[in-house]
Parts: sequence; structure tokens; C-alpha cells
Amino acid sequence: MVECQLPKLNVAGSIPVPRFGFLTMHLKRFCFYIFFILSLAIYGCAAPRQATRADQNYGKPGIYHKVKPKETLWRIAKAYDVPVDELVRANNIPDAAHIQENQLIFIPQAVDQKQTVSSSEAFGDDDFKWPIKGKIVSYFGDTKSSWINNGIDIKSEPGQKIFPSRGGEIIFADYLNGYGHTVIIAHEDGYQTVYARNASLLVSVGEYVTFQTPIAVVGGDGASFFLHFEIRKDSVSRNPLHFLP
Repeated sequence: MVECQLPKLNVAGSIPVPRFGFLTMHLKRFCFYIFFILSLAIYGCAAPRQATRADQNYGKPGIYHKVKPKETLWRIAKAYDVPVDELVRANNIPDAAHIQENQLIFIPQAVDQKQTVSSSEAFGDDDFKWPIKGKIVSYFGDTKSSWINNGIDIKSEPGQKIFPSRGGEIIFADYLNGYGHTVIIAHEDGYQTVYARNASLLVSVGEYVTFQTPIAVVGGDGASFFLHFEIRKDSVSRNPLHFLP
């Protein structure tokens, strides 16, 4: 019975046989760590990187246009014969933002640089201009209750006159539900501009107006006075900030 409690020795003598189980366990653990680290490195290299504005157009056919003084997104789109909306999507331009001088605008499919307008030219006949001077108090797409702004609201002073954003023909000059006293001008290329929330109108349907023709007087409720201004194409409202300088 005593012999059963003694440590067993190898048959060759009193030196114990080396046991490799402990070393094997550590070797397996070491290999696992190496495999785990390599896996992380490989995954880190292969994992898709989230696209940013700087590289979202990498590899796509097109060129970058550097914005010059007096240029608008509208002018650039016309020069390259690309829809304004396509430039907005390709460059992730926010609704409340103007393009800035020296900003790079990606032009899909373009191969050559185009000249849009000289820096000394303020406005051309085809350009849009601000119908009134003032701070924007509501932007395109802003929501209030169930109402969505299809244009911009420009704060002004009572009695201030409103001028056309572009020359064209008056196709509506009357009271419009939800818009108040409203003027709508049709332009030769299918665009329309809308001037709403006016105190009074100064033009009639059928008249042709230019930049210098006053068309309405700013309206308000006594506390705030502003012009609601829209640009439409094919009956769809477009963001005026993409057209205005």
C-alpha cells in the first residue's frame, strides 16, 4: 500500500521522464496570439474605408473645376452642360451652403476645363441675382410643423421693392392661397421664379420685365417682413442658393 503513494519513475533509473504537456499548452497559446494579431492586421488592411467628400469621386471619370470670383453653381453647370442637381449630388453640397472662391467642384464625365465668366462681369442675362437684399431666415428644405420650405425666406424692411431675379414674362400676379400676393415669372429656358408674401404687386400678367423692373413690395405681419423666393424647373422647386451668387 505504501508503494502506491510513491512517484513513479522511468524504467531506466531515478531521473523522471520529461513531460511536454505544459510546453505544448504554451506553444499553442503563443501560436493563437500570433494568428490573432495577423488576422487583425489583415482585416485592417482589407476592411472597407468609409468614403469622404475628398475621395468619394476618386477613380470616377471627370475633372475638378476651381471656383473663380463671381461664379455660381448655375454658371458652372451651364458651362459644362451638366444639370445643377448632378453637381450638387457629386459634391455633397449642403442646402444651406454657397460655393466659395477657390473651392474645387467635381464635374462628372468632363475632360476639359471650361471658361464660365470673366471675374469682372457681375451678371449676365442668363444669370440669377438676388431679388432683394437681406438675411436668409429660412432655408430650402426647412420644416415647420407639416410645412416644408420650397425656397428661401429673405428678411427685409417694410416698403422695400422687389426686383426680378432674371428677366422674363409675368405669368401670374395675384393672390395665391398659402403664398399671399404672388408674382411668378417665366424665363426662356423653362425656369420660373416665384416671389410671394408681398404687401402689394406692381406688375400684371403678360408684362415682360428685366432686372431693373420693380415687381412687388415686401410684405409682413408687423413684426417681421420677408420675401419668400423660389426657383422652379419642370414644376420642381430647386434650391435658390445653387443659382444665386
